[in-house]
Amino acid sequence: MVMHMDRMDTIIINRKFQVSGFKLVLSKLNLESGTKQGANAPFFMTNHFQITSASDSDLSLIIQGIKELTLDDIDLKREQFLVAKVGTKVIGFGRIKVYPDALELCSLGVLPEYRGRGIGKELVNELIKKANRQAIFVVCIIPDFFRRFGFEATHIYPDSLKVKINYCTGTLGGCDDGQEYVVMRKNVV
Repeated sequence: MVMHMDRMDTIIINRKFQVSGFKLVLSKLNLESGTKQGANAPFFMTNHFQITSASDSDLSLIIQGIKELTLDDIDLKREQFLVAKVGTKVIGFGRIKVYPDALELCSLGVLPEYRGRGIGKELVNELIKKANRQAIFVVCIIPDFFRRFGFEATHIYPDSLKVKINYCTGTLGGCDDGQEYVVMRKNVV
């Protein structure tokens, strides 16, 4: 990264990097006012992102991210997904999967270089709202993350999630680090 001062209120950042097909170019950012300068300055380097419904053009990026993060890739439909974006760049995603007997929050992922900025938290909050006051389940290996949203581990769950557990431990390969999949439920009111 090359940085130098151009007057006292602007840092010039010249940095290009490629991550799994996602390209980001940072340019002039005005630190005093937070305004962008230059055509290639997509955002100020804080938690500035937006969450929207996925578009048709987002779906291929979502699928790529799901494969890279080894997430549930069954029956992917654009209308199930919300995406977190910086400008037009998809940096996170998640969906509500509808089964005949349950709703599941799944395929939640944030690109590694954007983790720790509250993006996953905001995606979960918005997906819970999308559940529209119904009980919602999650099958995960990170139960502590989901507990803060009111999810509780349960051993009583719909048959569709039994199939999901088998898929996770079989097709997705289970967990290499000794973690186990946990089914959790949140009653949305």
